[in-house]
Amino acid sequence: MTPVLTVVALAVSAMSLAVSLLSYRASGPKITVRSYIAKYPNGDYHLRLALSNRGRAATTVDIGQLETSLQWDDKPWHDSEQTLSPEFPVSLPYRLDGHTTVEWSCPATQLMSRAINRSPNPWFLHVTIGHRRRKVRVSRTIQMITWMVTDPLQ
Repeated sequence: MTPVLTVVALAVSAMSLAVSLLSYRASGPKITVRSYIAKYPNGDYHLRLALSNRGRAATTVDIGQLETSLQWDDKPWHDSEQTLSPEFPVSLPYRLDGHTTVEWSCPATQLMSRAINRSPNPWFLHVTIGHRRRKVRVSRTIQMITWMVTDPLQ
């Protein structure tokens, strides 16, 4: 009888440890970041940033600079590089709660008017999430927005 109880107690302890580890892993923030260019029907371009926190814990998000590089010709040393500070309509740093999704938009028509006739190199948006800095690649695919929005997304 004692060996059976010992084995059952060991199994219950192992299951409890597994549940505790899974709960611990799920309790932190799990952030997904996506950035892309959107074109509205009136011809305006906007840089959009979508953040999703699938975890339970909140985290702080801060947006840094946008690195752009436009290809001038087939020689990379002729490329024009520019560092910009996008202005999203939110006060930074932003506190992103758990199980929350936000999407922000800032104007990029002037930037896209320079890039429209050239082949852009990868663009990167610097985003700080918690204490970790990320370089988020801006998608080259331009999303066409079929409806007109009066206010930018928040």
